[in-house]
Amino acid sequence: MLIGIDGVALQFPHYRAGIYYYAKRVLEQLFSLDSTNEYRIYLSGSPRAERESIDSFIADYPNVHSCRSVIPQRFYSTVDRFQLPVNRLMGGKVDIYFGPGFRIFPRSLYRKSVVTIHDLRFLLQPETFSDPAAVNHFSKITKESLARADALIAVSKFTANQLINQCGISADRVKVIHNGVGEEFFTEVSQERVETFRVRHNIPARYILFVGFIEQKKNLLRLLEAFRICRQRNNFPGQLVLAGPQGDYTAKIIDYCQKHSLEESVNLLGEVAAEDLPTLYQGAEIFTFPSLNEGFGLPPLEAMASGTAVVASQTTALPEVLGKAACYVNPNDPESIAEGLYRLSEDSGTRTRMAEEGKSHAQQYRWSNAAASILELFNDLY
Repeated sequence: MLIGIDGVALQFPHYRAGIYYYAKRVLEQLFSLDSTNEYRIYLSGSPRAERESIDSFIADYPNVHSCRSVIPQRFYSTVDRFQLPVNRLMGGKVDIYFGPGFRIFPRSLYRKSVVTIHDLRFLLQPETFSDPAAVNHFSKITKESLARADALIAVSKFTANQLINQCGISADRVKVIHNGVGEEFFTEVSQERVETFRVRHNIPARYILFVGFIEQKKNLLRLLEAFRICRQRNNFPGQLVLAGPQGDYTAKIIDYCQKHSLEESVNLLGEVAAEDLPTLYQGAEIFTFPSLNEGFGLPPLEAMASGTAVVASQTTALPEVLGKAACYVNPNDPESIAEGLYRLSEDSGTRTRMAEEGKSHAQQYRWSNAAASILELFNDLY
């Protein structure tokens, strides 16, 4: 079986970083698992350094090869409309096409197709985005995939139900395959490494942690309000650390902190190197994730694997993914978020119990399991 893969997510790690992470983790496991089938990764006309990085990534797998895509994405619909045989320009037709990041290629390139749908916010909640161009782009490619893919991978039952009930997709086209957690998060980090990291980034011994995009849907202004409530009423002495890629929304966070004198208490850490994430998680007293909309929600699961108690929204996919191992709050109510933070910060017994339950719960989510399920789907379609 010859399997073609859209490799664009691997080329731009800062563009929709969650999709990059998913693609890298799934493909690592898929290539390690399957030495029988042949794989072709399609790359765009990216800078040489990026292509070399991906060639290095696949160097250990003799059945995996990269192929430069000669068809710009803006012409895909034209290619499909006129049924142009572009497979001749891209190494020939493949048996299965796999799009790990919403996107589907022209029909003439493959016999059967599989696309992963991470969430449907572009289609169902476009107002939660501040970038109209991004909304238009991802809405377009998502609609094309929903219309044409032979199979759709939903990363949660929540997303699968949205596909079926709100987008009218036939249930037999949808397969739920959960994301996984990297093995590095289950490995204990030394206390010395935690302290070194804290000192380097001016983080106190006690801190509440958030990891994710600094964007509107993560509900960070309400989290700041909840943190302010904790400081006023319960005298929480530590920091709130916000770690993740920053954008236009960061200005609102800074304005709020200045208005309420939280500049020293809120640490806008920015993006953290992958090798430092387990350290950051394990050093935190509490991990909080009051997001308004998640198709899966990987950071709180990583925090659980790291042995950190989690306060999370009671909405969308989070209860499905986190099970009974999280403290759930109403993300629309800062008082509810504050109560969850206070409960775990003041009750060390509950915090320890939830940390242990979370670490056990996270064990069921492995990227190797996701890759095995994806390979099974390829075989079923073939």
